[in-house]
Amino acid sequence: MAVRPLGYFNWFGLPMKYQIYLTITGPAVAGVSLLAVYENRYYVLCDNSFWKKIRIAYIIGNYCCAFGFCVYPTIHIPEQTIREDWVQRYYCILVKSNFNINSFIIMTYNPIVFAGPMLGHIVNSFSQFAVLVLLSVHVLSSKRARLSVNTYQMQKKFMIALVVQSVLFSFFLLAPVTIYSVAMFFESYNQGL
Repeated sequence: MAVRPLGYFNWFGLPMKYQIYLTITGPAVAGVSLLAVYENRYYVLCDNSFWKKIRIAYIIGNYCCAFGFCVYPTIHIPEQTIREDWVQRYYCILVKSNFNINSFIIMTYNPIVFAGPMLGHIVNSFSQFAVLVLLSVHVLSSKRARLSVNTYQMQKKFMIALVVQSVLFSFFLLAPVTIYSVAMFFESYNQGL
C-alpha cells in the first residue's frame, strides 16, 4: 500500500510517515469526538453513579484507541527500495497524476496491516454509538412519566436530530474510509468508482 500526503505539513518539516499517520487518524478522532457527544447525552439523562465514575476513563480510552490503532503500521514501515520498481509497474497510471517519486511512501506490502485496524475501529465506534443511543432512548423512555409532555417531546426531538446529524456526518466521513479499507482488503484500487 502506497500513500501520498497532501504536503501541508511539509512546511513544518514533519516526516512523511507522520503526515500519513495524522491523515489516517484524523477521521478516527473525529468519530470519537462524535461518540463523546452521545456519551455526554447519556450521562446527562442517566442517574447511574457507576457511569459517572468511569466516564472520563471511557472517553480517554476511546481517544487512545483512535490515536493508537494506526501506530503499529506507522512504526513498521518497510524499506523504500521497491518504490522504483513499483513506479515502473504502475507508470501508465501515474503519468496522468503529475507524479513525483519522492512524494509518496510505501506504508506496507500487506494491506490488511492497515485495513484491519481501520475496519476494527469503525466497527468498534459504530457499536458504541448504537449502545449509547439505545441506552439514552431507554433512559428517556423510563423517565417519561416524570417529565412533562413538552419536556419529553423536546428531549425526543433533540435525540432524533442528534441521530440524524450523526448519521449524515458518519456517512460523509466514514464512507470514503470504509471504501478505502475494503479496497485494501481486496486489493482492488479502481479509481473510477
